[in-house]
Amino acid sequence: MEQGVRCKGFYTEECREAGMRVGFDVVTIPEGVRAPLARKKGPTHWPKVGSYSVDVVSFERVGIPSLLISPNENVDVVICDEIGRMELKSPKFIQAIRDLLRRKNVYIFGAITAPRYGHRVPFCDEVSSMKEVEVHNIKKSNRDHIRKALRSLALQTYVSEKKAFTSKDENGAVSREAENISSDSKSRSRREKQKSLGTRPSGRVSRGIGGSRTGFPEKKSRKNSQEDGEWK
Repeated sequence: MEQGVRCKGFYTEECREAGMRVGFDVVTIPEGVRAPLARKKGPTHWPKVGSYSVDVVSFERVGIPSLLISPNENVDVVICDEIGRMELKSPKFIQAIRDLLRRKNVYIFGAITAPRYGHRVPFCDEVSSMKEVEVHNIKKSNRDHIRKALRSLALQTYVSEKKAFTSKDENGAVSREAENISSDSKSRSRREKQKSLGTRPSGRVSRGIGGSRTGFPEKKSRKNSQEDGEWK
């Protein structure tokens, strides 16, 4: 990964046949292993989200392990695209996200579902309300700016951490601050930056921050991701 940032996780991608969307796949990072997440006209016993049937078994087999960090793994950033209605059909996914948010020294970049037509997703509200989580409303007019800002923040924080850890004291204490991406605030503590979420009104997440991002850009629905032509 860029600048030596050690990443793992997954993102979701459209699956198309003859130019028509037939579902979504989950793709792991950095291996690129692909597996079905949801399909139209799936088996009747699969849970439904709109016109899609969610393959929970497939998602848990491939997607969930990409969010787990073993004791001997060195991971700087976990990527999760996305905390969405389809993924939330898996209780194991919910637990994996909760475990990640409790970890220290690991940043999370990703996307999170926004309320749609007044319908809220309780788990997404729970994550967004955490004091360690930073939420950015991403839309077409500001997505490039936020993408660059988050990329800069991620790389800056990673480099500063490497320097800090080489000079930490005997007790392992490290003191650092990360620059705030907004122009009207100069800095805030690393704890406040540890889990950062981006929000967007609709569509798919742009993955332009060195393969990672500090946040879960919020999305209303996958339905708008390609048809409206905004988020490609």
